[in-house]
Amino acid sequence: MEWSAIGNSLGHIFEPVNLVLVFLGAFIGIVAGALPGFSASNACAIMLPVTLSMTAEGALIFFSSIYIGAMYGGSIPAILVNTPGTPGASATVLDGYPMAIKGYPDRALGISLMASFAGTLISTVILLFVINPIAEVAFKFGPPEMFAVSMFGLSIISSVVGKEVKKGLLSGFLGLLIAAMVADPARSIPRLTFGFLELYDTVPFVPAVIGLFAMSEMFFMMKKDKIASGNTENIGNVSEIISGMKEVVARPLATLKASLIGTLIGAIPGTGSAVATFVSYAEVKRSSKHPEEFGQGAPEGIIASEAANNGVTGGAFIPMLTLGVPGSSTMAIMMAALLLHGVRPGPELMTQHTSLAYIVMLSLFFAAMAMLVLGGLLGKYFAKVVLIPTTVLIPVVLSLCIIGAFAYRNAMFDGYLIIIFGVLGYFMKRHDYPAIPLVLGLILGPLAETSLYRSLQMSGGKIDILFNRPITIVLWIIIFLTIFGRPLYEKYWAKSKS
Repeated sequence: MEWSAIGNSLGHIFEPVNLVLVFLGAFIGIVAGALPGFSASNACAIMLPVTLSMTAEGALIFFSSIYIGAMYGGSIPAILVNTPGTPGASATVLDGYPMAIKGYPDRALGISLMASFAGTLISTVILLFVINPIAEVAFKFGPPEMFAVSMFGLSIISSVVGKEVKKGLLSGFLGLLIAAMVADPARSIPRLTFGFLELYDTVPFVPAVIGLFAMSEMFFMMKKDKIASGNTENIGNVSEIISGMKEVVARPLATLKASLIGTLIGAIPGTGSAVATFVSYAEVKRSSKHPEEFGQGAPEGIIASEAANNGVTGGAFIPMLTLGVPGSSTMAIMMAALLLHGVRPGPELMTQHTSLAYIVMLSLFFAAMAMLVLGGLLGKYFAKVVLIPTTVLIPVVLSLCIIGAFAYRNAMFDGYLIIIFGVLGYFMKRHDYPAIPLVLGLILGPLAETSLYRSLQMSGGKIDILFNRPITIVLWIIIFLTIFGRPLYEKYWAKSKS
């Protein structure tokens, strides 16, 4: 841990503009998380064009705050209307909604809020202490290692997300193919631009990300009359929220265990908050003195889910900051924001932009504080966003999507591009093809191609340079196990169950 860099980073965060961005981002994140089907990645995708006028520090503080706020916000509809706002809130439903229908909805919200704060705080502390040792290993990475890392990130996310490994891999390779539409980086020869000059130097991140996540989600919401339905009348008061927060303070071991599980799983690219929350829920239930109460409105059940849910946030930054491999779709969008500001995540970030890296990490703590204040004061009002009819929400969001895409480069081409990616995202989701590997392919494609070209230059055209170095050997073994391990495990598991 570099104390001088931390002091410099705190100076940036305490700037009035950045403090405003912390609270604004946390507010937007909570609202976005409270919209079922929406998520931090959707909110960040829509806000991406807005950050172009910000500094790199401001953009990352803003996105970190949205991320933290959304992770908590997903628990609001999960508790009140039995509808998880985000995938990470899926396990919150198990005890949050039963507590709400018993007449304690705001107590459940208070438990969720305090557990989310604790999870973020613990994961941030861990992140601050482990980032340098991991970064020291990352500094040893040359072009062959970076190519292997690119393939590692793509393979692990493609194999973990989604229902089938082959669909995740196809999505990832489609992202690489789209990334290869630009001109050859070595000779500047146009390749798959189809005559469009707008695709000569890059495939625009902004319309691609907004289309795949935000616009495609609006297409699905068109089937609904309202965002959510259920019993929303029994919303309590602030004193009940405070009572719920005390429930978390009274259970430090469960909170710590869930936070550690969330941080650990969050550091594994592609696993996501949903995996972390269910693993945490199972473990906390197993070690509880009253496991029979789980599923009936047990406070520990909500703590297990929400502390792990927000614990994922700190863990997800570890591979993104040190290796340039995003652990989730939100991290992929934050990588895009960094690239748009001329900063490449990975070893370069840790060596050349150390203060920026610490700004990102410390902003998580301040975002958690903002979330705690806003959630405590406005929690019961945030719940009303689930009642917004789709006839109002969809036109507003679609308009923001198209305007945001156009504003990126002031090009109508990007407006058409967002529609193409929106339709692509809709059909991918409809047929269970995950969009995250595609986005990662778009991001890692240029890095993989450049690293491959430089590696071949180093070896005089010999391909074995990619496989005969210690780090690359380990990475290729992991890639092999990642791609073929899950299908073999599922096949074995199916046989053992039959």
